[in-house]
Amino acid sequence: MNERLLPVLDLVSSRTADSAWLTFTARLDTAHRADLRTARRLLAEFGAPTTNPHEGHDMPGMVTDEELAALRSASGAAFQRRASQHVRAHLEQAIRIGSAEQRAGVHPATTALATKVVRTGSAELTRLDRLDRTTAVNRDW
Repeated sequence: MNERLLPVLDLVSSRTADSAWLTFTARLDTAHRADLRTARRLLAEFGAPTTNPHEGHDMPGMVTDEELAALRSASGAAFQRRASQHVRAHLEQAIRIGSAEQRAGVHPATTALATKVVRTGSAELTRLDRLDRTTAVNRDW
């Protein structure tokens, strides 16, 4: 899932000058890249295939090629609205998956990663809520 959100986060600096959005997405980008590295390391430790079994699937929380194209053509408040929707869907799905791993996981390293994903995802959703409210007030969404 993180692989599909990263291109959205990569667009932010060229689509908005909103400092709050730039700060929010920079933090999210750093955390998601770190989680992705951890997940890849765990997969390698377990001897799991390196291919993504979800590649090409459009699942909840995963940005499609069409949605990414729409984001590339938007800027400012319109971009922020669309990006916010994608980030929210991604975080909500990541929390669902992480919660399921916390309940059913058996490997301590994967349940630890899941706990981190749930904790940080919940905190980022709270930040996104505040950001959306502030942006809506400032830009009259």
